[in-house]
Amino acid sequence: MVDYYAEKVKFYAEKYIATAAGQAFKEATTAARRSNRKLPGLDSEALRSFNGAEGIQWGHEEVYDIFEILAEVAETVDFDLAISSPIPENTHS
Repeated sequence: MVDYYAEKVKFYAEKYIATAAGQAFKEATTAARRSNRKLPGLDSEALRSFNGAEGIQWGHEEVYDIFEILAEVAETVDFDLAISSPIPENTHS
């Protein structure tokens, strides 16, 4: 199972580097290393967008892809899901 997740991390890292955000992140880290500055952080927001450049837009397909192997050790069922409106904000203070 560890090899499975290592391959998924590698796959999504390569997918990220192929995006405009990935290239911008790569350039920013190279520039930071050359000038001995702190490297930029890589978090979920940077994966979606870095310095205004678009990265990976995470959706249910990507999440399913990452956790697909769990279907081998747990019972799964297909179901339809439709969201008709956003969840209202909590108005209680």
